[in-house]
Amino acid sequence: MQDRDGNMQDRDGNMQDSDGNMQDRDDNMRDRDGNMQDRDGNMQDRDGNMQDHDDNMRDRDNMRDRDGNMQDRDDNMRDRNGNMQDSDGNMQDRDGNMQVFLANIQDRDNKMSDLSR
Repeated sequence: MQDRDGNMQDRDGNMQDSDGNMQDRDDNMRDRDGNMQDRDGNMQDRDGNMQDHDDNMRDRDNMRDRDGNMQDRDDNMRDRNGNMQDSDGNMQDRDGNMQVFLANIQDRDNKMSDLSR
């Protein structure tokens, strides 16, 4: 079925406009490249990566914001340099060194230095 504006609707109620964009029954929008945009303006590409309104990118398990910071399923935050921050605000760098919220640093060899003094 094709309407006056050149929009195409298939038997299952999926709508395709004249630019090749596809809208399914649930108001999800899929463009020609297979990218999906849902009703709330969230964008999901063909591989299941999700980008929300705020330009945060969510791959299947992890969240990446505009600055390249990564948040995994457990609310741990990893920045572009591979540093990890958990949900309590503790920071762990790529080498496994841990910095806790009170600015105490403990390296892998259990040497502790307190920066708060």
